[in-house]
Amino acid sequence: SGKIYHESYRRREEWDDYLEKERGDPRPAAGQSDGVGGIKFGPVDARDNELSDWGIADYGIASLQRKHDKPFFLAVGFHKPHMPWNVPRKWFDLFPLESIKLPPYLENDLDDLPPAAVRMTHPETDHVPMQKSGRWKEAIQAYLATIAYCDMNLGRLLDAFEKSAYRDNTIICLWGDHGWHLGEKHHWRKFALWEEATKAPFMWVVPGVTKPNTLCERTVDFMVIVSAVVLGLSVLATLAKFLDWFVHSDPRTMVRTTRWMLFLLLLVLNLRRVASVLLAETACTVAHARAVSATARGGGQVAPRAAPAVRRRSSP
Repeated sequence: SGKIYHESYRRREEWDDYLEKERGDPRPAAGQSDGVGGIKFGPVDARDNELSDWGIADYGIASLQRKHDKPFFLAVGFHKPHMPWNVPRKWFDLFPLESIKLPPYLENDLDDLPPAAVRMTHPETDHVPMQKSGRWKEAIQAYLATIAYCDMNLGRLLDAFEKSAYRDNTIICLWGDHGWHLGEKHHWRKFALWEEATKAPFMWVVPGVTKPNTLCERTVDFMVIVSAVVLGLSVLATLAKFLDWFVHSDPRTMVRTTRWMLFLLLLVLNLRRVASVLLAETACTVAHARAVSATARGGGQVAPRAAPAVRRRSSP
């Protein structure tokens, strides 16, 4: 349910069930400011359950309350804190303007950047109007309020998960698709390679594996979600089936049986699929690093790192 893909590309046919109709979100009342330029924000006079994310959480909660006879994959995508930052007024009240601190900022922060980087920053689009408006703190307040509203709905979903029959055998992966600038380096939004734009929430809960309050210090990207969950679990499932058969088979005949060959073939194929993703990712990273190094020596520019192209078999 919710924002799994960009809403223009819902791919309904890829899912067994999908929340078809989402309620529209309320907007600021007529005559009330809706933000500064393209940065849209402001409180709305509405109840929590009148926003689309409430219904999206409801869908996930109902799914967890149903009985599932087979393993299932549940995707719940919240729209917030995507703009516009319009949530009920009570969430704004949690962050009084006098408590808001502006992010670290230097007036001359762009002076040492090449022209291409300044164009990427485009301060005249968002940051200059925001400074002139005098509403920088209001925008940050709205951003925090919207995150708090999203956090509430996430909490509702996780509370339902804790009460469900699936809490001890289900993997949770929580992530956001990008970070966000709030005026750092004269920039707003994403569309940059600085830390503020490239850092994003990325959390795992795996029963019997992960431990609370632990942190991975390595740089990671979201491609590992597919390799870890989809490909990794298919390998584990194949191994589990093989071990079950191995324990219950006659060792004098198992080498010559068709089942042995079938399980061995499935294992090899799954391992190859995992290896293909990891090798392609490594090759792409190495190639990009070489390009960056060569460009640095030559004084030119290098394109952003592209995602590796990996062939995958279509689903049966």
